[in-house]
Amino acid sequence: MFKRDNFGRLFMFGMTAVDLALVLAGYAAGWWLRFRTPWLGAWRSPDDLPRAYVLAAPVVLAVFWVVFKFHGLYRLRRGVSPVDGFSSLVRGVLVSLVTLSALAFFDRTFHYSIKVFLVAGALSLGLLLLWRTFAHWLRVRLRRKGYGAARTLLVGSGPLAAKLVAKIRAYPGTGLRLVGLVDDGRGAAGRAARMRLPLLGPIPQLGRIV
Repeated sequence: MFKRDNFGRLFMFGMTAVDLALVLAGYAAGWWLRFRTPWLGAWRSPDDLPRAYVLAAPVVLAVFWVVFKFHGLYRLRRGVSPVDGFSSLVRGVLVSLVTLSALAFFDRTFHYSIKVFLVAGALSLGLLLLWRTFAHWLRVRLRRKGYGAARTLLVGSGPLAAKLVAKIRAYPGTGLRLVGLVDDGRGAAGRAARMRLPLLGPIPQLGRIV
């Protein structure tokens, strides 16, 4: 059984804020590279181009946030490898780009440059990969120190429970903190002692113990 504290919510709030800030930075850099440098071709631009992209910025951030949330990037999942997280991030950026390109295509009030969105997506992906790598390392370090650890109650004391206890202790970065076990089988007290966990009571009293 897990009891979450406020640490997880604060961590995900900070991760969301940094994600959106990096997306905005990539979007701004994409506009600058497209319209203020010769690298992506010249543009016969009217002077009001910056205003149109500034007004579109909230839509860009909203699309990225919704897509990232849909892909589970703002769920505090334990035991997920960095590779799985990065693949979700790549899919999220690609879906966001497709969505923004479709919105830009159907917007007949202004001709948005697709190069801005492509460059913004590439830059955002690179920045987000670096940030998410650091955030994963930081979260594991904090969990090892007990921050954001989920109090975990084990049900049963058999061989499978013993293997689970050993695995949790071998990987403290998962953030699971064992507080005890419940079991009403014969010899449960001895098995709990061998696992170095307190026996909190029989299984029928699980509701009261939790």
